[in-house]
Amino acid sequence: MHDYWYKKNKTQLLRGFCAVIEEGGVLKASRKLNIAQSSISLQIASLERDLEFQLFIRENQKLIPTKRGLKFYKLCKKFITEMDLMFKNAKQIIDEDYDDKVTIAAHFYMLSHILPPYFKEMIEKNKDVKFELYNASYSEGLNLLNSGNVDFAIFPVGKHEEFKNVEVYDFYKCKFGIGVNKDHPLANAKEEDLSWEKIAEHDYVTIGKGITTQGLNSALETSGVDSRFKLHNGTWEICVGLIKENLTISGTDSNYVSWHEDIIFKECPKLIPDYQFHILVNKSFEPSKAAKDLLKLLGIKQLV
Repeated sequence: MHDYWYKKNKTQLLRGFCAVIEEGGVLKASRKLNIAQSSISLQIASLERDLEFQLFIRENQKLIPTKRGLKFYKLCKKFITEMDLMFKNAKQIIDEDYDDKVTIAAHFYMLSHILPPYFKEMIEKNKDVKFELYNASYSEGLNLLNSGNVDFAIFPVGKHEEFKNVEVYDFYKCKFGIGVNKDHPLANAKEEDLSWEKIAEHDYVTIGKGITTQGLNSALETSGVDSRFKLHNGTWEICVGLIKENLTISGTDSNYVSWHEDIIFKECPKLIPDYQFHILVNKSFEPSKAAKDLLKLLGIKQLV
């Protein structure tokens, strides 16, 4: 029973062993650690059984360290010193890192187009702030959020989806439409005149499962519209290349095309509904101070 307890408390065994070496005996070691001499003796015996070699030679009720015992002492002393230092400084180290770091899981659209201006504003206010960003899928983001590995996540959430420990806040609404080349026949069309019939007269490309084209992709499939281009695991950059060659049109958000001079954005509110992104915060974990500051900039003030 005693041996089992000591094996479950190996750090205590090592402290007892080091104290015997440093104090020159069991009696002084027991006084230093404020535990019974019998406990020290049991600790030494338990260690020797685990190590399968002698730590001390017992002569006339004295314990003389063996060569192996002295070598083992050096290892133990280093371990205990480092561990004590870690515990002593852990709170300060963790608090400093925790308070100044923001960890986010989000769709790449958020990380590449929406959040950077907020990051810049954060840096202007706090030069020590650090960002750890996960370009994650929705399921990956939820796993990171539920495990406490991120301060918050940003994804679209279904209307009927419910969470037990997650607060959901409205954040950003995408304005969806289509991106076309400036020389495309639809470039001069009035937005209110756009219909699926007119769009179906032209080849289109979507980003497969990309969030920014789900509305167009779903609507076109529902309407039975087909295209010569079928893009798997695509990116907006691939779509841009096709649009610039005036080969296709693509569903997109206004922010994606704002800096492309050759691409015209046509808003289609009647055809493609706006897409809402949400900020997700796990109630079981406290966001860092920097994360709370960023959430405040993002319009979420309930947490700060």
